[in-house]
Parts: sequence; C-alpha cells; structure tokens
Amino acid sequence: MMPVRSKALFFFLFFFFVLNVIPLASAGDLKVVSVFRTEKGDPYTSTRYYKGERLRIEFQDRASWKPGLVTYGPPGADIYQCDAQRYIRLDLESRKYAITPLDDGCRSKNVAPLSNAAPLSPQKGKIDVYIERTDTGERREILGRAARHIITHQRQVAGPGACWSDAKTEWDGWYIDMAERDVDRRLRGNTVDRSARVIFTGANCRDKIEVHRTGVERPGFALKMVYTSWVPVRKQDGTSTEFTNRWETEVTELSEAPLDPALFEVPAGFTKVSEIKASPSMPFSVAVEYWWQRTVNEVKSWF
Repeated sequence: MMPVRSKALFFFLFFFFVLNVIPLASAGDLKVVSVFRTEKGDPYTSTRYYKGERLRIEFQDRASWKPGLVTYGPPGADIYQCDAQRYIRLDLESRKYAITPLDDGCRSKNVAPLSNAAPLSPQKGKIDVYIERTDTGERREILGRAARHIITHQRQVAGPGACWSDAKTEWDGWYIDMAERDVDRRLRGNTVDRSARVIFTGANCRDKIEVHRTGVERPGFALKMVYTSWVPVRKQDGTSTEFTNRWETEVTELSEAPLDPALFEVPAGFTKVSEIKASPSMPFSVAVEYWWQRTVNEVKSWF
C-alpha cells in the first residue's frame, strides 16, 4: 500500500517537473503532452495548453494502494487566467467548476503575504552546491526537432552545523532551443535561478546556500529527462544507508498549432461549486483492511 507520504512525493515531483524542468516557448500557442514515470508507479500523463497569459493543464490523479490496485480520480483541468487574475478548477466528469482569485503575479490570494508570515528560523549552517552541466556533443532528432544531450551533475556538501545533509543529483536530458513561457515564471513566483535544487533533509530548519556553477549555462527545453538522486539516510540503529530516487519524463507531443480560446474558459453547462476535490477515492477493500488493522492494534493495546 502506498503511504500518504509516497503519494504526496509523487505529485510533488510531477508538478515540480511541470513548472521547473520544462520551460516553454515564449510566443504563440502551444500544446505539450508529457508522461511522467517513477520506478514503481504507473505512467502519469499531463497535457498543457498555452495561449497568451493563459494556461490549461489537463490531468487525472491516481493512487496506488497496493501492488496491482490503482484507482483514479475524475478527469480534471486547471485553468490559469493570469490576465483575469483567477484560477479555475474543472471536474470534467461531474461538469462542475470552482474559482480561486489570483493576484497580479498570478499567485493565489489565499496565501498570506510575507509580512504576515511566521518568521524564518535562523540559518544553522552552510550548504555548498556544485553544479556541473556538460554538453556531451550527441545530437538526436526528437519530435522533428534537433535535440542536444546535456547531463547535469549536482553535489550538495553540508558544512559544520548544517541541518541538511550531503546529497548527489543527476539530470540526464535531451534539450531543444525554447525560451521560457512567462506564465510558468509567474506561477512559480518569478524565480529566475532554478538551477540549484537543494534536497532538504531536515524539517523546520534551514541553511545558507552557496552555489558554484560550471559548464552549459542555459540548456533549453527538456523533451526527455531522467532524474536520479542519492541521499544518505541514518537508520534508527545508528547506521547509514543511501536512499535512491529515480523518475523520468518524456514529451510525447509538441504542437504550435492555433488553440481554441474556449479551452481557457468555463465550458457551457458547468455548475459552480465552492470546492472541487480530484483525489481518488479509497477502495472498499482497502478501507476494510485499514479498519481491521486498527481494530487489531487496539485489541493488542488492551493486553
């Protein structure tokens, strides 16, 4: 059974890829179909449509409860209307929609401003991040476009007193020349430098980060990417082991044909609701298994 933490990690990695790894063309309409795969999970497909200051992401959430048992939520779509300062979530199965206001940066207005946020914890130590991006010289035609093979190695080295640990990361990708889409930059908070992606290994703590870069400066838009990270993990008995995480992505369709403006509006006949949940429901058999396990544990606690 996939624990809640694993499911959350899956969707975090997927949307991290969507908003950070695939910067998109800066002009004209665009459709991108991407497939995200983990080592143990089923493929997850997302379709993205771009038109001016608007973005539509079509998806279907999934949950793996145990080997061979995967359930899916209703097909849905997220529409970001940065020009109208609103975010629309569609449930394409029940034909319902919900609206969330956005600020002029295309971010949710429900997020408290920094002035009201809790104060940051003091920095405990220092993390040096070494990024080396190498163009292998290999070239390949992918989806009718000339792609370059670029490999990025990153090492994060924890200094004395740091609360995050050492880690290694590799991005092995095939890139084409495409500038970044403005709506993507606005959605992630106008962050310019995305090259250093530090792996956080401690809760409620932070370190000073110093980045050192060599090699290719701007790789472009990744049509294919294999991501691998290695993080040391201390076990309860005091020994250490290395946790490896691997996932891969691939763009299966890339089209710059004109898109229908209706894709970025609420479809006719949809009903407005206050909230839409896209998560898959727990299967009855799994619910019974949870109930039985809780009952067994409670009985054991009596003795």
